[in-house]
Amino acid sequence: MTWTSEADRQLLLLGLGRDIVPSEYAAIAAMFGPGATARAVQERLCKLKRQQAAMLEAMALMARSSAGNVPPRKAAEETDGVEDGWEMVLPVRER
Repeated sequence: MTWTSEADRQLLLLGLGRDIVPSEYAAIAAMFGPGATARAVQERLCKLKRQQAAMLEAMALMARSSAGNVPPRKAAEETDGVEDGWEMVLPVRER
């Protein structure tokens, strides 16, 4: 498949605000018509993501990894230790 600016635009619009997952590649390829394959969609998405990363780096807007947005873990809770289907949650003691 030859990627045109219109095809790129359509692919980018499909991905705005969401992730395009591998299970969707074949359906997206079908939308582009004959000559488009799931592999072509996958490779184009990878190329566009690399171009995006290069642009962000050049502009000093490095994309933050998703791991940087993880909230801190809450303190673990202790249970009563009895395997009866009923859990009594006990507060964690300060040490």
